[in-house]
Amino acid sequence: MTAALLYPCDPLAPRRVDAHFRAEAAEARALGADVALLDHDALLRGDVAEAVRRIPAGAGGAGAGNLPAMAGQRSARAAPVPFSVAGGR
Repeated sequence: MTAALLYPCDPLAPRRVDAHFRAEAAEARALGADVALLDHDALLRGDVAEAVRRIPAGAGGAGAGNLPAMAGQRSARAAPVPFSVAGGR
């Protein structure tokens, strides 16, 4: 995986894209884009490692591909890992 669009996962079904973004994610996949899930609730709690757990190690190219590894090195008080969520709604 080289690049991926990040979408928030459904809080009740964390292996699925949140319902608000599901159609957009399906369209992105249909166009050949890779989609990865971000746990927005975990991110708000400061649990960066949990927030990026479903993002594959190679997602996002060379820099962003280290997000899961970097998250394991950060504490809840550390600065958040930079990311972008597709959709912006």
